[in-house]
Amino acid sequence: MESGEVLGELLHELGVARGAIRDELDERTQQYRDQLANRRILVVLDNAAEAAQVRPLLPESPGSAALITSRMQLDELEEATHEIVLDVLEENQAIELLAKVVGAERVAAEPEAARMIVELCN
Repeated sequence: MESGEVLGELLHELGVARGAIRDELDERTQQYRDQLANRRILVVLDNAAEAAQVRPLLPESPGSAALITSRMQLDELEEATHEIVLDVLEENQAIELLAKVVGAERVAAEPEAARMIVELCN
């Protein structure tokens, strides 16, 4: 999703009427940060494509943070981040995780399908 679209949804979820949400990205970003000014919040931004996509979504209020996942290194955010690089799970670990999500019985009943899902996720 584009930053402006995400900001519109976040502003609405924070109680701003859709008609009161600004059109321009800079204005939406300021509206968003105004809404967060007196809140402590953790913003989770999953699968970010680039730093420019997430920068407007970062909270600036004290005690707030953002958790960003990305398949790319977001070097432009380096000054305000702590990076943790994770490798791909080994097949047995990935199948174990899948079993926790969909149920061990289902994975045991369809082991080839489970392996295919794990392979496609890598």
